Amino acid sequence: MDVDGVLADLFEAIYRSHGKVYSSDNPECPEGEEGYYVSESLGMPIDEVWIPYVEDYVRNMNKLPEADAIMDIVNVSNRKWNLAFLTQPLPERLNGKYDWLGRYYPNIPRIITDVKTFCCTGSDSLLIDDYDQNIRAWKRWGGSVILFPRRWNSRYGEIEGYFPNRFIEEFEEWKNREVSL
Repeated sequence: MDVDGVLADLFEAIYRSHGKVYSSDNPECPEGEEGYYVSESLGMPIDEVWIPYVEDYVRNMNKLPEADAIMDIVNVSNRKWNLAFLTQPLPERLNGKYDWLGRYYPNIPRIITDVKTFCCTGSDSLLIDDYDQNIRAWKRWGGSVILFPRRWNSRYGEIEGYFPNRFIEEFEEWKNREVSL
């Protein structure tokens, strides 16, 4: 499971790090564009976007409104799968990410910070992510995917009415799949 954009409000933290307020109804935020370019919305080059976004901002990210419900759906006690957080923070943000995950989801001990497509993919794996590029790479390596609709990805038009019912349907389809070994 990806963290930023699925469980944690990455964009709010980035905007806050620049002294601005992020809102999902912000007309400056491009809708439905693959690879949401926050730099355009903030009016600065991409390399400047990340400068103030340091460990403390990661540590203090807000949870997205549906984060706990997502975890309730995928982290059932009788699950027959291993649940892990897959995240790729830069070294200067790593401790903040560990602190955030430990505060909100301390019962999930697996936190993988390696390249997602190489360490966990396979016919029995599922990635829940908000970023089209990660989804494509995971699929290329043989894994199953759920692209969680967000304003910045190709499923933007499905946001309204997606959660929780459609998400549950997609997750149940994965759980009930037949895995050929």
